Amino acid sequence: MTLTVSVDTIRKDLALVSLDGSVDAASAPQVKEAIEPFLAGHGVIVVLDLGSLSFIDSAGLGVLIGAQRRLRERDSELRLTRVPSHVQKLLHITALDQALPIHSTGEDDEEE
Repeated sequence: MTLTVSVDTIRKDLALVSLDGSVDAASAPQVKEAIEPFLAGHGVIVVLDLGSLSFIDSAGLGVLIGAQRRLRERDSELRLTRVPSHVQKLLHITALDQALPIHSTGEDDEEE
């Protein structure tokens, strides 16, 4: 399984990180590495675009929760967008949808 991570710094306090592929134990460090530079600031919003995410396992979910915790410690936050239905279901089953704010989904984008 492969993962492509793209980072677009929109402003110094806003970044878009797009994931394309699978996040598993082997690729989770790529996600962590992409988010790491934004942990230095305060009041930063990291938007994680999951629209092209085909798979995520517990290692990937762990990276998301860890990033959210570390960002919150710095008055920053992680937001999920374009979350595919299979990932939404996983987040709901694990109750992580309560900890990781979802701001829009792929399905919502198609309806607009």
